[in-house]
Amino acid sequence: MQVNSGREVSTVKITFLSNQIEKVFELLGDMMTNTNFNKNDIEMVREQIQRQNNTDLDPRRITLDNVHYTAYRDHMIGQPIRGNKVSVANLQQEDIVSHFKKHNVGDRTVLGAAGGVNHK
Repeated sequence: MQVNSGREVSTVKITFLSNQIEKVFELLGDMMTNTNFNKNDIEMVREQIQRQNNTDLDPRRITLDNVHYTAYRDHMIGQPIRGNKVSVANLQQEDIVSHFKKHNVGDRTVLGAAGGVNHK
């Protein structure tokens, strides 16, 4: 399973055998309805993000962050995808749960499948 978050979209990619499709749907359903965002996991990711923000000097990423900020200064899309020192430090479990429940819902979800899957 691969999970990625970007500025506009988050994706989950699962590679599976066609006879495992029921288990995959169970897993996706569980992810959408029972995610608890463990506080220890949040702290671990917070530390990773802070380390990345302190050491990532990729000119392309810095340039894109500045372009987005300039173009969308008053909108959330203009903010750095990984936040800044203050926002990362202040983010609480309740904030994450609230965001997830608001944005990861059925009418904002697209499910695609390719290969040996019966789409009926």
